[in-house]
Amino acid sequence: MAVDVSSMERLLHGEVSRKRGVTVASKVVTWICSASAVAMRRTGRMRVRATVAASSFRRDVAIENVVFYCGADCEGHPVCYNVYDEFQDKELYEKAFKDEEKRERFLKWRIQLLKRGIQEQLDFSSNAIYSMVQVTDLKNSLPMLGKHCVVTRQVIALLQDNYPEFIAKKVFINVPWWYIAANKVVSPFLTQLTKSKIIFCSPAKSTETIFRLA
Repeated sequence: MAVDVSSMERLLHGEVSRKRGVTVASKVVTWICSASAVAMRRTGRMRVRATVAASSFRRDVAIENVVFYCGADCEGHPVCYNVYDEFQDKELYEKAFKDEEKRERFLKWRIQLLKRGIQEQLDFSSNAIYSMVQVTDLKNSLPMLGKHCVVTRQVIALLQDNYPEFIAKKVFINVPWWYIAANKVVSPFLTQLTKSKIIFCSPAKSTETIFRLA
């Protein structure tokens, strides 16, 4: 629906009659509602597709030991573990990341798992814990994370852009030297808030860090 922008500007300066102003305002409200309805329908369709893709991925790939929730840290934040060592199983790795379609399914499954964790693990009542700790174990992970590298960047971007308030800390343990180098490439695209939540631990410091979290 077309909106008379010049009339809107004059309205702000009191140059349009009240009746004309009401008409313009009504058009603006109608246009905003129409645009919002389109956006909501589009988002709804995307969520349905994401849910179907995530369900299909969970059915086809036995990945329960790769990403899972277990316990809480010393402050009561639920802990979500990401264990890349499981991808030493080449068959599992190929099922998850062989091509773009499979990587997209993994990403949608990962976001669905995060949403479920927010609903089931967090308590939004007064003075309760409403954020979680993400622990990523890079032990025996493939150099540069192989085909998983793109998905890892996408997950970090989604967490940063859409769920920043739900992540208390993002802890990387058993971090190899090459991951630090790779992170320097990604770092400029992270917000200062995201950077402040990230902790990197070498293999020598990982056990101590996990005990501190417990």
